[in-house]
Amino acid sequence: KDSKKSTICNNCKKKGHTKEQCWKEGGGKAGQGPKWFLNKTKKGKEMEKAATAATAASTAAYTKTYDHALLAGEGLNSHEETTLFDSGASHHMSSYRSQFLDYKPIIPKPITAADNHTFHTIRKGDLMISLPNGKGHSRIHL
Repeated sequence: KDSKKSTICNNCKKKGHTKEQCWKEGGGKAGQGPKWFLNKTKKGKEMEKAATAATAASTAAYTKTYDHALLAGEGLNSHEETTLFDSGASHHMSSYRSQFLDYKPIIPKPITAADNHTFHTIRKGDLMISLPNGKGHSRIHL
């Protein structure tokens, strides 16, 4: 029994069996495992496909967001104040109350900035921003 525990499969890299006894694809007994194992393998492949599709979708969304960010920066005077919002982010921050459509107090939460400075968020709400879009502007709700 001790030698079986130390055996490592060259196919799936798990302990306790050899490649000839392995149920995974590429093993000597591929597809011959119990139902629970075959279902587990099938679900794993489905999840992998879903993750690949989600990654492709988020990459496409990121690219689209990135294009909008470039549009927002066109024609700016370097002496003007600029505000950046990542429309792909889950949470957004602004120190300008006037940009909020609504906001409500929350229990303060610490935020650490890139320079290691810590500050606290004290409210949350919705923002409406305006981006240049051709000859006009597009309003985006964050």
